Amino acid sequence: SCCRCTSYLHAAKSVDMCSAVCKILINHPVSQNSNTFFTSGPNPLPYFVQIVGNGDFANVYQGKYHGSTVCVKVFPAGWKTKFSAEKEVYELPLMKHVDGIVHFLGTGRKPDGNWLIVLQFAECGSLHSYLCKHTTNWELSLKLCTSLLQGAAYLHSDLHRHGLHKPPVAHRDLSSSNVLVRADGTCVLCDFGCSTILRSCSGHRRWQSQTKNMKGHAQLGTLRYMSPEILEGHVNLSNSLCLMQGDIYALGLLLWEIWMRCSDLFEGGIAPKHILPYESELGANVTLESLVQHVFHMDKRPSIPNHWETLPQGSVLQELMTDCWDWDPDARLTAPCIVARLDSLPLTFQMKFTVQYKHWLVLLVLVGTVRHC
Repeated sequence: SCCRCTSYLHAAKSVDMCSAVCKILINHPVSQNSNTFFTSGPNPLPYFVQIVGNGDFANVYQGKYHGSTVCVKVFPAGWKTKFSAEKEVYELPLMKHVDGIVHFLGTGRKPDGNWLIVLQFAECGSLHSYLCKHTTNWELSLKLCTSLLQGAAYLHSDLHRHGLHKPPVAHRDLSSSNVLVRADGTCVLCDFGCSTILRSCSGHRRWQSQTKNMKGHAQLGTLRYMSPEILEGHVNLSNSLCLMQGDIYALGLLLWEIWMRCSDLFEGGIAPKHILPYESELGANVTLESLVQHVFHMDKRPSIPNHWETLPQGSVLQELMTDCWDWDPDARLTAPCIVARLDSLPLTFQMKFTVQYKHWLVLLVLVGTVRHC
């Protein structure tokens, strides 16, 4: 998949493990050349502190800019197309400083030809890293999920404001490594290297051009988060809804990852260690063939603890996740609908739904049925 690097969550690598370019860039002052300025103004680029992630097409560094910590994504000179594709999403109208999406600060180019995207630095790293290190309570889990879905809903939206138009965007690579966690406990989406700007009322011609260029690229993204239809190669790239439905499936898996680390949902307040979707069933290194068999043909999904049915919120969460990862793409929820369901959940956790209460409800139904007969 594209750019595994934007997960600042990966542990920082030592300087000895860094590439030659990293050794050159660390604490290296940038000359006042016009080609090294942010596109947004005549300011020098930030200097680099340490590498925090790397991937197929770019490396990610922690940097400093005007005294603030930033994230700098560095694309080699030969990967201008990858740089331009991600830059295009960040520079869409109405995409700056949006809740739920990592803040875009600018772009630039080094004298050596490398392309740079400068972003807000997320203090807690990636969602994957965060969940590996921390358990959460009900309130924090709800905040993580709500902010995550608010970002996705905004990304999918077709907005017209103040004479500006933001077309819908399908992320196409949602995973816990491509979601960041800020210090306030909210999630932001990042890594738009696989994203597709979708057809809208004013962007039909543009969408047609992109579809032609995407021929043969239906299976984009992180393998274990691909929806059944994408795994099988049945996704219709000319249908903008299909690509967003693939995002919804991945969001269902992310909700599962978050809630499985919520201590309030487990006896004794002890949540199991974090695992990736299908890791317990298929292992840490999944293959396309095993996922197609498990997810598409057998219609299997991550296991939800049975005892959640005895909890007031647990049963609601189970239904929510099931409606996100449904085998039928048309049966899945939309991102705004998921946000609405999350907003309807109580802010505080009810410790006991109790089996007795559930039995009382069943008895009440039975008595009512008998009386009705």
